[in-house]
Amino acid sequence: MKIKELYVSHGDIKGSKTDFDAVGSVASLVRKAKKLKLIQYENYDYTLIDYYNYSIEPLLTYHNKKIYLSDIPAESILFSSKHSSVEYVRDLLLRLKSQNNELIYVDHHPVSDVIRNIFYKFYEENLFLYLNLQNIDPKASKSYTRECATEMIQKYLFHYENIKDDNILKTLRTFARDQDLGFRKLNEATRISVVIGSDYNNKKLIEYLSDGIFWNDELQERYEYSMKKTQRLCQQLITTTREISFYKSRNKIKRNFVFALTPKENGLKSTPAAIYLFDKYKPDFVVILNRHGFLSIRRDQKSKGISAGLIAKIFGGGGHETASAAGNRKYNSSFPFDYIDESSFEAVVNKLVSIISKNYPP
Repeated sequence: MKIKELYVSHGDIKGSKTDFDAVGSVASLVRKAKKLKLIQYENYDYTLIDYYNYSIEPLLTYHNKKIYLSDIPAESILFSSKHSSVEYVRDLLLRLKSQNNELIYVDHHPVSDVIRNIFYKFYEENLFLYLNLQNIDPKASKSYTRECATEMIQKYLFHYENIKDDNILKTLRTFARDQDLGFRKLNEATRISVVIGSDYNNKKLIEYLSDGIFWNDELQERYEYSMKKTQRLCQQLITTTREISFYKSRNKIKRNFVFALTPKENGLKSTPAAIYLFDKYKPDFVVILNRHGFLSIRRDQKSKGISAGLIAKIFGGGGHETASAAGNRKYNSSFPFDYIDESSFEAVVNKLVSIISKNYPP
């Protein structure tokens, strides 16, 4: 039986819970399929999954697929499901293999040596057809270069499937890198991120991007609507500032934080809220507290030494040096608050400051 291809990253295919790098990764793979004149549903398909709560369990519905998995953290695969353990994930991978699936997996999130070795062991057990974690590639160089997932999946296509580069692929990786690594210097890429953050239909956007349509009247209309709503909701943020001391190699490092509580009305995304707060307060860190027990952490690009990802790890989350999140997870969350409002905001911030200062690095 001919194996069909399935392209997978994180989010909801109908909209929300994703970012440019996830969309860019899948759009790059769809671009490959279109260059090869593959037929959707017959030769390939794509989707986005909720790894944050269910690890890679959603993939168990698939049989006879060559699955390309991109921009999903290895640590989350291990610890996001109800039955989190190395053996449980090994069992998931064995079940996928028994269903005649092949798994290609790339990810650029920071990963510890312990977790990297676990996944390398999975690779040695032939549970992955290809594995590249933060540029640790069993078949190529083990040197580390900071990249986004879109760059990594495209390198795989160039080196192992002989796909030729083109302007669409180049634009996808350039835009994804600018957004996911926190540079945000390309206005064209930032506009698309705003559209993604507005819960625009990801399937439609992936089709646009893979065809080289990076802007049109429909996206412009969505962008204008989202910006007006964001500007209005940012004015409703409740904020407080704190200075937190960190100790590294017996040296005390002080960083300025802005904590912000989201408005009662839904719809304000973490990234535009953080941009607004960085511009207003010029802090080292912005911490966005969602009322339903979720926090998003952003670090200014110029503020070195302390990792947003390691702060989130204290609360059972994770992420990058400059962007991370924790809380509101069905399983294995150590974020201590289920709900936050105006009456509890200051007390919650004081508790978080105490936990962070005492437990960093985790």
